[in-house]
Amino acid sequence: MKTKILLVAGFAAASMLLLCANQVVLGQNKKTTESNIATAAKTGRNCDDNKCSSVGGCASCVELLVSLPREAHVDDIQCMSNAGGQGGDYPHMDFHPYKCGADSWWSFFDAPVTTKTADNTVIKTTFHNRSDNRDRDAKLVVTWH
Repeated sequence: MKTKILLVAGFAAASMLLLCANQVVLGQNKKTTESNIATAAKTGRNCDDNKCSSVGGCASCVELLVSLPREAHVDDIQCMSNAGGQGGDYPHMDFHPYKCGADSWWSFFDAPVTTKTADNTVIKTTFHNRSDNRDRDAKLVVTWH
């Protein structure tokens, strides 16, 4: 009876070790790539529309882009900004997660679009700042393997 219990306990320990080893190996393969950091200037006037000023709207917009190897598999995309926070925005370059495709704090990220070119996997979005009195920083962070 002791032998069976030890075998079961030994098998369980070996299974847990294998599971942990697989998680470490998978974790080592993941990479994170960030876009450029861009600042969308304040609008200087009331702006209730996400349409960019460059195409006739009032929002100050910046495009964010991440280029990866063509064979990359995207695991996660995070839109990051300093917009929001208690009593105003976070300090410049103090990035916090922001829901992609959601409107909040007088700003908006388009839902990121992923495309494949002959050489790359490209993820891009546009950040729209509608604040009349605050410049805002934005970036895109992509986790991939």
